[in-house]
Amino acid sequence: MTRIWKIIILFLVLFSIGSIQKCNFYKRNAIENSIANKDTIRYYINQIGTTTASIKALQVTNTQMKKLVIQKDAELALLSTHFFKTKSIIHYKSVLKIDTIAINYLDSIKYTFEKHGKIKDKWFRFNYTSDQKGFKVDSLFIPNQSTVITGIKRKWLLGRETIVTEISNSNPYMSIKDIKSVEVINPDPFYKKWYLWLACGLASGLLISR
Repeated sequence: MTRIWKIIILFLVLFSIGSIQKCNFYKRNAIENSIANKDTIRYYINQIGTTTASIKALQVTNTQMKKLVIQKDAELALLSTHFFKTKSIIHYKSVLKIDTIAINYLDSIKYTFEKHGKIKDKWFRFNYTSDQKGFKVDSLFIPNQSTVITGIKRKWLLGRETIVTEISNSNPYMSIKDIKSVEVINPDPFYKKWYLWLACGLASGLLISR
């Protein structure tokens, strides 16, 4: 067997090992995404005493993100337009519900009266009652949808990359006062570097050729 064939066979073996590992990764990822896609929201009381909503996350490539998520939602498509690369998207619905808010006047009004009614708007609704003693608001309901996008932005094509998190609310009465966004960086271990495997392949090829 000539040296060139030995080197070709070695590279084919290495390529096959890499392909098998890649196939296994996508297979596991498909199973996990299938489970996550069927998951429902779970609520629990967290360590600081408030309620947390939890659900499994989908794991997709950037191409899958565009095809399966962004392109199917017109609002998401518009919100992600300014990102060079999207790293994560969180979209959730929330509502503010308050049963009753009652305020009594410090000094009662001399005349006896009572007024009541309903206010219904796209972004809020409630019932109200007012009399000589004070006023009461009940069944207050405020809906909102929030979209959180973390991704990479560039000022121009070859500009410096910056990781940015943006939060958008559908309800115009909702405002965001503070954001703290942290991304964990996990550098690839040295044994996963492509140039290390290339060097190993070349070294093995040289050894075989001798």
